[in-house]
Amino acid sequence: MIRQSRRTNEKGDSMKVIEKISKIIGKFMALIVLAVAALALFVPRSSLWIDTSWVNYLLMIVMFGMGLTMKPKDFALILKRPKDIIIGCAAQFIIMPALAFGLSLRLPQAWCLSEPARAVRRAT
Repeated sequence: MIRQSRRTNEKGDSMKVIEKISKIIGKFMALIVLAVAALALFVPRSSLWIDTSWVNYLLMIVMFGMGLTMKPKDFALILKRPKDIIIGCAAQFIIMPALAFGLSLRLPQAWCLSEPARAVRRAT
């Protein structure tokens, strides 16, 4: 009986620790993402060790962290204001690609990269 109650307490304690860690990460996730992005932008060598095959997994971690910050009232707000979601989707999937395509037609060819490796060489 005593052993079982100790196990229950240990599980409860570990869940409390996990809960505290997730609250801290959820609270500062936007700052963590911005700090890592700024580090990769201003010190490119710091992120060259990241293999491109890891990008999907890293994006999953970021999206999970952002999801930790959401509350049930946030989902209720989405259902109350679907117009905002429609505008966001239209901007993401219609306006932004059309703008990028239009800019690509107007920019001089000299500004375009002929090979992806050139950007990596320039960054290092």
